[in-house]
Amino acid sequence: MNNNYFRPLIKFIMPIASILIIILSGINIFNIISSISLKDIYVSLTLIKSSSIVVAILFAALSYICLVGYDFVAITQTKVRASFSLVTLAAFSSYCICFNLGFPVVTGPAIRYWIYSRENISAKQIAYITTIISITFLLGLVVLACVGLILGAEDLGRLYNYSSYINLLLGTLILGLIIIFLVWNALAQRHIQVHDFTINLPSNYFLITQLILGGIEQAFAAGTLYQFIPIDAHINFYSFSVIYILSCIVGIISHSPGGIGVFESSIIHALPHIAPQAALAGLFMFRIIYYLFPLMLTIIILFIDQKSRQWSGIKAVTSKLFKI
Repeated sequence: MNNNYFRPLIKFIMPIASILIIILSGINIFNIISSISLKDIYVSLTLIKSSSIVVAILFAALSYICLVGYDFVAITQTKVRASFSLVTLAAFSSYCICFNLGFPVVTGPAIRYWIYSRENISAKQIAYITTIISITFLLGLVVLACVGLILGAEDLGRLYNYSSYINLLLGTLILGLIIIFLVWNALAQRHIQVHDFTINLPSNYFLITQLILGGIEQAFAAGTLYQFIPIDAHINFYSFSVIYILSCIVGIISHSPGGIGVFESSIIHALPHIAPQAALAGLFMFRIIYYLFPLMLTIIILFIDQKSRQWSGIKAVTSKLFKI
């Protein structure tokens, strides 16, 4: 069936879904905040161990290293040449800004084009790079969800009082779909259409690399927040990773900047047995470590980079003048 029949419907449904998610999340957060005091949150913050903060910072750093790896994998597949420093700058900057401002379809490519164009990388190549990165990110979500459902099957079933076999079935189904996709991709050269661009899917070697890298990156990101989940929550990491992935997906669908409010509401709603002030304190620390600190670092790095480029331009002009 022609996809043109579905596009108008999707364009109509998605904004409504985003608005509904934001409204419901806002109501949920408001009800939670109105039931507790700032003092309660402050007390919960003071109870967070310094070792948890250190481990969270380490996991966040490892997550961003993997995110930068997304760009290197995409650059390799695109077969373009770019310096190590430029790829690192473009990747880190785009993720930090994109995570905080939201609208990844716009902010991600815009930042990458601004930086990668220095080495004459075309808009088409940047579109390909961005698509490969998006695929890697989505594959990471799928892989971690699959692992979480299988290894955390019993824990999830116990927490929400349903059969663990449902989790095993879902996890196995996702794993089966991944295998079918890899077999389908191996049989012939596949491609996808992104607006006016036809993009060839990479070989299974690169896809498996993306699956592994994406899964590890998402695990580090989930592990960052997991450090701030109270011990008395009695939830293992595999179960929590499924909740984390679902909350990320809801945040992405909402198009809320950085998923703020929506992500928090989803996490708190999924963990009702945790005291809301403890959950908010943990989420606050997660926002600072995983979002705010990297954004501040990005602003500093981009400022230094721009000043350095300006100084290089001044030096070049001055040297030409002296030659004259």
